[in-house]
Amino acid sequence: MISLLLINWNLKDDVAHCLRSLEKQSFRDFEAILVDNGSVDGSADMVEQDFPWVKLVRLPENTGFCHANNVAAEHSSGELLYIVNTDTEFDPLMLAVLADAAERYSDYDIFSPQMINFFNRRKVDCKGMAYLKSLRGKMIDVGKAVDPNEKPYEIFCATGGALMMRRRVYETVGLYDESFFVNNEDTDWAVRAVGAGYRTLYLPDARVFHKRSPTEKKLPDFMLYHIQRNYELAALKNIPWQLWLLHGARHAAYSAYQFGKWALRGKADVLLDAKLDAVKILLEDGRNPTSFKNLKPRLGKIRL
Repeated sequence: MISLLLINWNLKDDVAHCLRSLEKQSFRDFEAILVDNGSVDGSADMVEQDFPWVKLVRLPENTGFCHANNVAAEHSSGELLYIVNTDTEFDPLMLAVLADAAERYSDYDIFSPQMINFFNRRKVDCKGMAYLKSLRGKMIDVGKAVDPNEKPYEIFCATGGALMMRRRVYETVGLYDESFFVNNEDTDWAVRAVGAGYRTLYLPDARVFHKRSPTEKKLPDFMLYHIQRNYELAALKNIPWQLWLLHGARHAAYSAYQFGKWALRGKADVLLDAKLDAVKILLEDGRNPTSFKNLKPRLGKIRL
């Protein structure tokens, strides 16, 4: 069975559209757990009334994307856990493709659907994640034309927008570090999963049509802070010292570029707070570097 982990915060219309497309799936052996993060737009009541087959978990306030996904995972029972955004529509064959891949490709434990632009379905939204030698994650092929003849191939990891894993990955690696709250939590998780030896297969025929969350537009400084803090934190806590020796200068150069770019836009204080808080969290929680052997050959590559 596939357990879908769905998180909502005041996206009532998007959630309804997402769940209606889930009802149309040809593959029926699934459960949907939706954690409502303290919404005030009637989302939770709508789900309870119109989609009684969904396992609804109400949280009293917005505890962040990370905590809500961890709660959803705790309520799941499937052998496959599928994290997917709710500002989405699913191709009717999506779950069937994922379930088939889980049976056919025993060497892989993580699967990345193809996310396609909801508004322009000839364009890719994201195919998963690469991890660059500047020690930061990057979404694959954003904005490129959709290739109808594309075949599956191995990538670094999936993104948190659409990510399916075998339960054994969850039991070994866990899910999201709640200190991230939102953004780049999937980068942190991906580095840990790859470091633990798990491999990811990109599946172009498992199609998810993605709008992208409006949170970044609604809360620009909030999102800028978390983006800048969290890519730094993911590297500081996970990357082994050998890779810092090889690529630390690239990372420092990229961080300096980001600081300069945003300082010119009057956001130096946001960047400074983000970087200082990344170090503060690191000092509080400590480092847990992952495998140099598993990470090194996968850095900077789109296809593996």
